[in-house]
Amino acid sequence: MKFKFYLLIATVSFFINLESTFAFSTTNFSSCNGKALSQISSSNLTESSSSLFLSEAFPDSSVSECAKYFYNLGNRAKASEKYKKAVEFYDKAIEVEPLFFAAWNNRGMALSSWGKNIEAIKSYNRAIEINPHHRFPWYNKGISHGRMKEYAKAIESYNKAIEISPDYVSAWYNKGNSLRDSGKFVEAIESFNKAISLQPDNFKAMGNIALILCQQQKCAKALKYTQQAVAIESDDALAWEINGYILFSLKQYDKAELSYHKSLDINPKNKRVKSVLRRIMFLKLFDRLCKLFG
Repeated sequence: MKFKFYLLIATVSFFINLESTFAFSTTNFSSCNGKALSQISSSNLTESSSSLFLSEAFPDSSVSECAKYFYNLGNRAKASEKYKKAVEFYDKAIEVEPLFFAAWNNRGMALSSWGKNIEAIKSYNRAIEINPHHRFPWYNKGISHGRMKEYAKAIESYNKAIEISPDYVSAWYNKGNSLRDSGKFVEAIESFNKAISLQPDNFKAMGNIALILCQQQKCAKALKYTQQAVAIESDDALAWEINGYILFSLKQYDKAELSYHKSLDINPKNKRVKSVLRRIMFLKLFDRLCKLFG
């Protein structure tokens, strides 16, 4: 009997040491979103701001061919993630046509992607001065404010975009992200639900709602959302990861393990998922040992 007892203690000690090496974190996956979550985004499940930048060609016969030329070069540089060069091209387009709305908007996008959100907001504000009735600069301004954790200003900008375009799914979704990040969970769920009502297959919004509900100790209700999300998008690693997180929170370890493995099949490099799987292995083994020696 003593041998069994010491064996149990040694086994538990081994896995405790293992666990300290691979510490488990229940960090809100929405901040992952972005890309999440931003990846769902945001992360968001985080799109931190599941953050989607939108741009158009903005055809305008009044814009000179020279300005359009530099504008298009800026778009190409931005698409290639050469943000400094993109800003230079947009500046040349604006030099030729100071009221070139699209150039000011896309210049802001390049600056924000470059990490210069204060300058980006100034560029969006100029675009808004030129055309206050277009949703894109308001929406993109919201993303920049969100990236600077200025959530109240981000929500205000998203509201303006929604006022202009009430069925703007991305604005409702990212407004939900900012509401969540500012601790306004009830309003965040309402915003995510609005996004889902406009786009019923918006699995990222479902994932965000699930995380909020589970944080409120409503994991059983949250599970309905994550199961729907993985049914809609079975090839999304983060959707499976969130589903696993909810199952883990419900102590349904076998099902959680399967869900995490699904996530890992899609994204084999996810160290966070690997860490949780080790924790599940520890918990299941500890449970078996307790039954064996109990």
